[in-house]
Amino acid sequence: LAYARARTGDLAGAQALIAATPLDCYLCVRERARIAELAGDRAAADRWSAEARRQGPSLPFAFAEWGQMLMARGDIAGAIDFYEQAIERGPRWADPQKYWGDALMAQGDEAGAIRKYRAAAERAPRWGALHLAWGRALEAQGRRDQAREKYTEAARMDLSAADRAEVVRRLGAWRQR
Repeated sequence: LAYARARTGDLAGAQALIAATPLDCYLCVRERARIAELAGDRAAADRWSAEARRQGPSLPFAFAEWGQMLMARGDIAGAIDFYEQAIERGPRWADPQKYWGDALMAQGDEAGAIRKYRAAAERAPRWGALHLAWGRALEAQGRRDQAREKYTEAARMDLSAADRAEVVRRLGAWRQR
């Protein structure tokens, strides 16, 4: 609930809610980090993320979340390092594979991104946002027919409103060609 409040812009409410949670709660300190990051308090986000990784050194979630924060800060190499650590701790979890693919796309490495998206799809074959990202990577390589297939697959899956709009737009562009 605290993180949801932060995402809707109620940072004060989010911080008040999360402050009432125990400090020895892995999920709670992870959320403290994410809320601090949304609030622009990087020092607190750094501190809470480190605490979450300390509390759950064998769990992948805080490592992947820290990678996402680093990615948002523009530290792609640092993000990739943490995605790799998340994969080591949770090899069956698709999210860090997808995030690593996103990081490779940001570096212009479409082939590397496609490899990571393929690995993520082995773990989560019905993840719409993954297929959308995979389609973008294929399109960036000029593999338009394969990209269209990925967009079509994504259209049959659950997507956020923004992702659904992008899929509709991308597929619509093909119909106009």
